[in-house]
Amino acid sequence: LKPPRLAESAPAILGGKTCVLRGARSSVAGGVGVDCERMSMSLEEPHPFDSAFKLIKEMRAELQDLRAALSAEQQIRASEVSELRNEVKTLKEVLTKEKTERSAACQKLSSDLTLETSSRHKTLDEIKAQHRQQIGQLNELIQDEVRERKSCEHVLDTKDTTETSERKLEDHSLLQDLTSQKANFLNCKDEHAGRINNLTHDMELVVSYLQKVSVAWESMKGGQLLCTGGVRPAGDGGQAS
Repeated sequence: LKPPRLAESAPAILGGKTCVLRGARSSVAGGVGVDCERMSMSLEEPHPFDSAFKLIKEMRAELQDLRAALSAEQQIRASEVSELRNEVKTLKEVLTKEKTERSAACQKLSSDLTLETSSRHKTLDEIKAQHRQQIGQLNELIQDEVRERKSCEHVLDTKDTTETSERKLEDHSLLQDLTSQKANFLNCKDEHAGRINNLTHDMELVVSYLQKVSVAWESMKGGQLLCTGGVRPAGDGGQAS
C-alpha cells in the first residue's frame, strides 16, 4: 500500500516551515527594518501547519499500525490460504479417487446388470416357451378328453336309449305275460272250480251209492252164498261149519 500524498508532502511542509523561519531570521539579521518585538510575537504564535503536521504524525502511526495489522492479516490469510489449498488438493485427490472408484463400481454394476438382465430375459423366454409347450400339450389333452367324454356320453346316451327301449319292450312283454297269466289263472281257477264242483257232485253221488251198498250189505249178512263154499262173509268174523 502507498502512503497518502499528505504523508509524502509532510517533509516538504516541514522544510517549508524551516525555510520560512530561516528567512525570517535572515530578514531580521539583514536589517530589513522589522521590529524585533513584533517578530518575537509572531514566533510565539502557533504555526498554521502544526496541526497538519500532528495529524500527519498520527496518520503515520496509524498507517504503521495498519501496515503491521495488514502484514499479520496477510500472513494469517496466506497460512489459511495455504491450508485451504492443501485441503482442496487433498479433497480433489480424494474426489478423483472416489470418482474413479465410483465410475468403476458403476461400470461393473452396469455390466452385471446387463448380464443379469440378459440372463433373466433368456430365462423368461425359456419359461415362456416351456409354458407355451405345456399349454399346447394341455390343450391337446383337454381336446382329447373332451372328444373322449363326448364319445363316452354318446355311447352312454345310445346305450341308455337302447336300454330304455329294451326295458319298454320288456315291460310291454311282462305286461302281456302278466295279462296272459292272469287270464290263464282265471281260466284255471274257473276250471278248477268246475272240477271241484264236479268232484263234490261225484263224491256226493259216491256217498249216496255207498250208503245204498251199505244198506244192501247189511241185508246180505243173514244169507249164505253158495259159491263161497259155506264161507261166511268177512264181516261175521268166522267160517261156516
